[in-house]
Amino acid sequence: MKAIDIHYKEEYSVYILVLCIGLFFCYISFPDSKKPTFIIYAGTLLLAMACIYLSEISENKKVSFCFFWLGLAALGYPMAFRLPAVDDLSYQDIFNQANYYNLSSYFKASGVENGYLLLNWFFCRFIDNEYNHFQAFCAYITFVIWGIAFRRNSNHKGNIMFMVLFLWSHLYFFVLSAGLIRIFMSLSMSYIALQYIWKDQWKIFLLWIVLASFIHLSSLILLLFLFFYY
Repeated sequence: MKAIDIHYKEEYSVYILVLCIGLFFCYISFPDSKKPTFIIYAGTLLLAMACIYLSEISENKKVSFCFFWLGLAALGYPMAFRLPAVDDLSYQDIFNQANYYNLSSYFKASGVENGYLLLNWFFCRFIDNEYNHFQAFCAYITFVIWGIAFRRNSNHKGNIMFMVLFLWSHLYFFVLSAGLIRIFMSLSMSYIALQYIWKDQWKIFLLWIVLASFIHLSSLILLLFLFFYY
């Protein structure tokens, strides 16, 4: 097995201990009716952590690859197959409109970014007109982008694990972002973009930010990085 840097081992130990204590107190504070849902969310988080840890220490590249994506798939499960949350009802209405409009009229009828509308229209017209299936598709496409972003930034042993721990153990972000489909997807694309600005590859950075802005316009604020960097 590969040896993870000793500093990461120490961080893992402290972080996982604090996380488990936090999850325990969250569990006992939840009403009984909500505990099964909490167990699903906490369980997928812990399963993902275990898989990604195994991917970090495995010397076999194929095994490491499989464990990594299994961990991401576990994290995506509760988001892909959740009950309606936050803005889901609005998103469902937007998706259903794709049945009644051609593409140009659809862009005019719906008031969200064209990139997200194009995903809706194409999926509804050519794959499946069931919104729940589109929800699962969006969740896993987003997790694939997050996975690519994490693996591209794995310059040090333990780096992926630490990023995943930091991001996904914050249950507020984990649960809230589940319903904010566009922001969640554009965030993953923006994270890839930021990796290029540090490499002085501003054209690729700009391309990723523009693509992310077609999903959610808030991504354009990251263009300020160009101003401050240069």
